[in-house]
Amino acid sequence: MPKKILVIDDDVLVIRAIDKFLKSSGYEVVTAQSGQEALEKIGSDNFDLIISDIRMPGMDGIETLKKIRELGLQQGKEKLPAIIITGYAGGDDVYRKAGELGIAECIYKPFELDEFIGVIKKNLELPPKLREISVDYKLLDDKFVSLTKDTAQFLQGVKNRFDELDRLNTNEQKQIDFIETNKKEIFKKLDSYFDRAWEIVKGFERDKYIVHQSYYQQILGYLLLELIETNRHVYQKPLGYSGDFIMMNYIYDYNGNDRYLGKSSYEKLINNYTCNIPISHSNIKRKEFLKEKIMRALDKRDKVKILSIACGPARELVELLREGRIIKSLLFKCLDFEKKALDYIENQIRNIELGKRQSLAIEYICKDITSIIRDRTLKEELRGQNLIYAFGIFDYLSGRMASRLTKELYQLLDKDGN
Repeated sequence: MPKKILVIDDDVLVIRAIDKFLKSSGYEVVTAQSGQEALEKIGSDNFDLIISDIRMPGMDGIETLKKIRELGLQQGKEKLPAIIITGYAGGDDVYRKAGELGIAECIYKPFELDEFIGVIKKNLELPPKLREISVDYKLLDDKFVSLTKDTAQFLQGVKNRFDELDRLNTNEQKQIDFIETNKKEIFKKLDSYFDRAWEIVKGFERDKYIVHQSYYQQILGYLLLELIETNRHVYQKPLGYSGDFIMMNYIYDYNGNDRYLGKSSYEKLINNYTCNIPISHSNIKRKEFLKEKIMRALDKRDKVKILSIACGPARELVELLREGRIIKSLLFKCLDFEKKALDYIENQIRNIELGKRQSLAIEYICKDITSIIRDRTLKEELRGQNLIYAFGIFDYLSGRMASRLTKELYQLLDKDGN
């Protein structure tokens, strides 16, 4: 059964164009040329999505959507997703009011049809999620619900401001200047929201924690996951775990005040936030620490053997090579269960000029960490290392397995190894 969409606009030509396009895309369409007409049609029919202009004579789009929401509550209907379309810059007050209503998108006329249909499809996915929330999350902590809604409203307001900037100014440097002018205040506010959310849930039992986590993700998912490349990658775990080599590269490449990832200014802003939170900084410090340990090992002897367990992108090694600091014989062994990570390292090293990597011999071992415990042949091949390091992998191991692995790794060191 096709999804039914209510389109509200006082411009007859716009109504006809949208009606024709949506019907050709397989949707059922009902139109209204005023807020009052829209309320009458909402009262007598069921819809999956509302698309409304902002500026209309009499009742404007925001007021119309607000009354539609109130009518829906009275009738016990679900909260419908809505999209605003406009040919005007709405201003912060309009965006704030839209955010209060939970409106995810504001599209400006004239718009690209691909963009328009993409936003429609995205918003048509919301009702099942909202139904799930109403059924499964009746016992949510009231303070947590209120805080989550405040966070969503704040983020939506930020997105609207930054989208308006992009619409009026396509110069990327000016967009970045705007981000840098505003991000300190925005990041401080986000820190406060996230810290307060953690204070509420940190003492919850596992089942209650998961319920609140799921609610949080569903309310904020569009603004913090679907749109944001780094957060989406962590959440989806395409390689099986959140700290894979791709995410590590995001952090390495976009950590810093002047490094931005994303197409829109809003995407750049939130990606920058993620790549600069304390846990991201800790990864940068870890990389610098490992570079120092590798150089110390090279200072002690003429020929060095180093083993990196769950090596990820091995950026510490790649950077030392690019900096021309590996000038002694180094046999470096990368062990990781993810072949894509090993292929990435090989490709990076291959592209470094030969003179900077002539002292390096490197081996790529595509094995999981249990092989170090069970595979005797592998253990014999790995013996006599001057330095072994494994970071991050222990987060995914049980205490018993972590203890066993640590013992095995110590046995692979030479007598003076680290």
